[in-house]
Amino acid sequence: MSNKDTEEDILNDSEKVIIKMIKHNRGAREIADELNISVHTVKSHLSKLERMKFLD
Repeated sequence: MSNKDTEEDILNDSEKVIIKMIKHNRGAREIADELNISVHTVKSHLSKLERMKFLD
């Protein structure tokens, strides 16, 4: 990731939505249900976001 890369460049649409939902205290099950994806998929996105330092 270069210094010129922004969140818009790096993250896909689902990851952007997940970040917003996490910031509003939504859990993995709630996110999965709302986005119609599996909890496993949500957790995969969360893991990536944590590795990339988008989440604390």
